[in-house]
Amino acid sequence: MNSKIGPKEAKKIWDNFSCYASFSDLRSLYNKVVPEIQKFESKLLEISKDQVKLEQIVTRFDEVLSEKVSKLNLHEVKEKLKTYTLKSNL
Repeated sequence: MNSKIGPKEAKKIWDNFSCYASFSDLRSLYNKVVPEIQKFESKLLEISKDQVKLEQIVTRFDEVLSEKVSKLNLHEVKEKLKTYTLKSNL
């Protein structure tokens, strides 16, 4: 008889179970949350891919600008040098 619990002790234990969610509530929450997380994850992966593409575009744009600036500067230097005479001509 000492190993069994009485109605008062059982009620105390049973009252604690009202604080917890049931399995069906947890499953319902899981089914609502997981698809939204998967959508968010796919958007993040998409943004990451776009960011890599953007970095490549900016890198190439920088290369092209550097080449054009070099060519323009070289052209300007050549034009400026035309006004000077060579030492060999003296």
